[in-house]
Amino acid sequence: MKILCTAFLFFTALFMAACGGDEQSDRFPGYEQHASGVYFKKHKTGTGKVSPSDSDYVFLSLRYTTEKDSMFNDNGGRMMSTIVRKPLYKGDFYQLIRDMKVGDSITFMMSVDSLREFYKLNDFPAYIDTNGYIGYAVRLDSVLTKAEWKAEETSMRNLVVNDSALLAKFIQDRGITAKPDEFGLYVIESVKGAGAEVKPGMVATVKYKGYYLNGKEFDSGEYAFPVGMQQVIPGWDMGIPRMRVGSKGMLIVPPSLGYRDGLTRVFDVEILNAQAGPAGMPQAPRGR
Repeated sequence: MKILCTAFLFFTALFMAACGGDEQSDRFPGYEQHASGVYFKKHKTGTGKVSPSDSDYVFLSLRYTTEKDSMFNDNGGRMMSTIVRKPLYKGDFYQLIRDMKVGDSITFMMSVDSLREFYKLNDFPAYIDTNGYIGYAVRLDSVLTKAEWKAEETSMRNLVVNDSALLAKFIQDRGITAKPDEFGLYVIESVKGAGAEVKPGMVATVKYKGYYLNGKEFDSGEYAFPVGMQQVIPGWDMGIPRMRVGSKGMLIVPPSLGYRDGLTRVFDVEILNAQAGPAGMPQAPRGR
């Protein structure tokens, strides 16, 4: 589970407006309609069997996109948390996530008109089509009861306090001789790939397992992302391009290049593929 800074969900209220009408289903092929009227598309079905209920703590990743799937906010790549409460009305955010299971990844499409009407919002950034929709891509990472959260919070606090000592022990126990770069990032290849170089702007597919310095796993899976586009933590944007397709290795990511919560994280990675990104993809940011 990616525990990260506990933060109130930015713009969470926007989840609470419902969309409706047959014209939206034509507008979003491949999307289904939630009982609340909101249109959604499931990208990944998780292996978890737990769904949120009242007073649970939920941890999730959240990014905001335009109707054309252009991301305009990813919350700094941090996992976010909130406490589940009873839905106040049809289309409430807390109604939507109750139907998610841990590991599910879903995009919800919200009508800007609905948001404007319900919340009396008039001012939107220039990149938002006020006649269109805003997408909210959500991945439910974990669900904890109140008692479980208190125990987890204590455990994470201890990890933060002992981060430097745990890193030194991890390096020693693993016999790691590689040195970190100037930003504190370790890139350690155990198998050198013979495939294509991974370059910024390419879409890389990575199989990974992420864990804390005490060995506790918090995430695993297979993920495809545009390299250098700030859609993953900086440690990945900087470390993955140092490998080739077929490479296996380890990234030791300091807090400053991760989720900025005081925790060093380790990722075992395998580069499965890397290919040119879609036409029109913006150039990778410079100076990283």
